[in-house]
Amino acid sequence: RIPFRFMTGDWALHLNRLQELRFRAAIAGPCGSGKSKLLKELADRLKTIGKTTCLVDLPHERDSHQHMLTEGIEKCKAGAILLLDGIERLSIRQKLAAYRGTPNGMIFTCHRKPLFGRTWIHCQTNPDLMRYVIEMLGIDESDLPVPATVSLQQSHGNIREALFMFYRAYSKREAA
Repeated sequence: RIPFRFMTGDWALHLNRLQELRFRAAIAGPCGSGKSKLLKELADRLKTIGKTTCLVDLPHERDSHQHMLTEGIEKCKAGAILLLDGIERLSIRQKLAAYRGTPNGMIFTCHRKPLFGRTWIHCQTNPDLMRYVIEMLGIDESDLPVPATVSLQQSHGNIREALFMFYRAYSKREAA
């Protein structure tokens, strides 16, 4: 429920940039930096400007990727923009098929510079963002088992993993 927070600018600015990119762009960044969160919020934001989207969240297991991708591309032929979470889980052939099969646009998450298209947003974490998340969760930082900045550093900048570290620490404390 915590809203995505841009490092600079606001939704209007970033949606304008996305329109300039003709809705063909990547959301890049390391694990736990907010890429999936941003992609899901983007689906709602695009609806407010009259765009239809098809969100495909690829699981880590590869057996259902082709079916999910084919289904998503079919919806795009009817006018939707494909929002693809986890493009790196696809083969090169599948990536190209997705890119070619989405005339209205494709926005996807990736960890590195994209193979094709431009980067719309590069997500990254920092101590201020970690403190923002802690605050939005209603947690007093002084109640944490370790400072938020330390947990972020221990998790190599992965906010999701830093939060799991807190969860595990609290679970152990409650069990004791």
